Amino acid sequence: MANAEAAESLLQLVLRSRKALDRAKTLCLRAETLSSGSAQHAVDLLALDAKVTWVSDGIVEQLKVRTPSSSHSAYLMNVASFCSRQVPDYPTCKASRRSKG
Repeated sequence: MANAEAAESLLQLVLRSRKALDRAKTLCLRAETLSSGSAQHAVDLLALDAKVTWVSDGIVEQLKVRTPSSSHSAYLMNVASFCSRQVPDYPTCKASRRSKG
């Protein structure tokens, strides 16, 4: 009788362990998927930041070279500021990266 109870307890322990292992595998797979997606977003953002910095620097250089009237200069600085806040290329960049990978 004691052997049957011990075997039943051992069987229950093995079943619980198997369920725990399956759940851990599922969690690890999900974490890996999220990590890969996060890395891709980081790459997209770095590429976008480089573009925005390049455009902003170009606009500032043009403002320095031209030295237009103060109202024109203020307008162009507002445009530069607006452009740095807007990111129209991001969805296109993101879609093209997804289609490549």
